[in-house]
Amino acid sequence: MNTNREQFEKWSDVLDYKARILYAQIALLQRGASEQGVSDELLEALCAPYMDLLKSMYAEDYPLAKAIEESDLVIRLEGPAINRESPRISIITGVFTRVRKQVANVAKAIAQISDYSKRIPKEMDLGLSAFARGSLILGFTLPSPEEIEEEKNGQRNLLGEQDPLYQAARQAIRTIGVVTQHVAEGKPIDELSEFVPDAKVRDAALVAVESFAPTGRQGIDSVSIGGREITTQEAAPLTSTVRAEIHAQLEHPVLGDESVTFIGDVREIDLDSRRFDLRHIENMEINDVRCSYVDETDDEAAEWLNKRVEVTGNVERDQSGKAKLLDVATIKVLE
Repeated sequence: MNTNREQFEKWSDVLDYKARILYAQIALLQRGASEQGVSDELLEALCAPYMDLLKSMYAEDYPLAKAIEESDLVIRLEGPAINRESPRISIITGVFTRVRKQVANVAKAIAQISDYSKRIPKEMDLGLSAFARGSLILGFTLPSPEEIEEEKNGQRNLLGEQDPLYQAARQAIRTIGVVTQHVAEGKPIDELSEFVPDAKVRDAALVAVESFAPTGRQGIDSVSIGGREITTQEAAPLTSTVRAEIHAQLEHPVLGDESVTFIGDVREIDLDSRRFDLRHIENMEINDVRCSYVDETDDEAAEWLNKRVEVTGNVERDQSGKAKLLDVATIKVLE
């Protein structure tokens, strides 16, 4: 039952086509059995493989197709912790938390904004659009301009879908899709800059994909990412092996060996990803550089927040020469 995906507009059309073929096969068997006088037991055995395929399509494939067609971002989890009658709520809520946080982080890196440290803009706040069992399928959508208007007490956004924050959120999902496909297919992570040239955005997207990938310790074997905002809907799934490879890259994410020293204020520390933003940088036109660190403990890093510091390390710049990402070698609190 191989079909050419390109001849159909939607995934559900593909499934409808396959279902019609299965029903036709069953009808053909029934007609032949009636003509040959086959027993009901033998007819049931002959039809069983086709019935099993139909049951699988209606239980898993149709919900997945619906999720992909109606959701900007789809997360699909598989493993023993999911393939049970009642998956733990903590697994589902954990996915919600990671998706909300990581998509917003990538969107903020794309939009180059840093004044939303304590909240996620409504334009970047995803809503649950689909939920399906089998493997666990969760679909998320960005809010429409009308929904944003309602949540802002009727305050209209004249830019609508052209709002920079809204566009950044859409681009964030696409970027996560690009990174997912690249790393899941086993391509060298250091070649990702060809597809995501902005070092700050690339680093944020890698952190996001690492957080989505299974650890191998919670009963989840693989995580697949798709959705209508992601053109690579059939990318290979993320595994714990992929997660380990990303983690190794994220320890020293800067491509290049240009060493610099910056003095600035530490803002928005993420202890999980071991990242912070350096702002109000002395003698520099730039006001925000993403920094990664490795050796310091969480307690030490927490002491840097809102402090003036001097950091030295390798830097990666954009095409205009602006510093975007710093791999910290040393850090000293100045005040």
